[in-house]
Amino acid sequence: MRHRSLRSSLYSIYTTTNFEAQRLSWISDKMGFLVTTLIFLVVGVIACLCTRICCNRGPSTNLFHLTLVITATMCCWMMWAIVYLAQMNPLIVPVLNEGE
Repeated sequence: MRHRSLRSSLYSIYTTTNFEAQRLSWISDKMGFLVTTLIFLVVGVIACLCTRICCNRGPSTNLFHLTLVITATMCCWMMWAIVYLAQMNPLIVPVLNEGE
């Protein structure tokens, strides 16, 4: 009987640590996404400020320049986010043949 309780306690320790490892992995995946998103946000704000300071030619032109910078930043972030998220949960899983 002692053997079963030892086995069940070891199994519970394994599943608990495995669950903790999965939870920490999930948190680190989300943190990488959030940190890089914040980096894109900061770079976009800095680019908008530089555009506002360096290319000050009138209200209509300034609005056009800011629109271009914000659109470029959003497009770069969306491209990065799509590639990053596609690698987190791939749709195509490699299939091994019997001989390999």
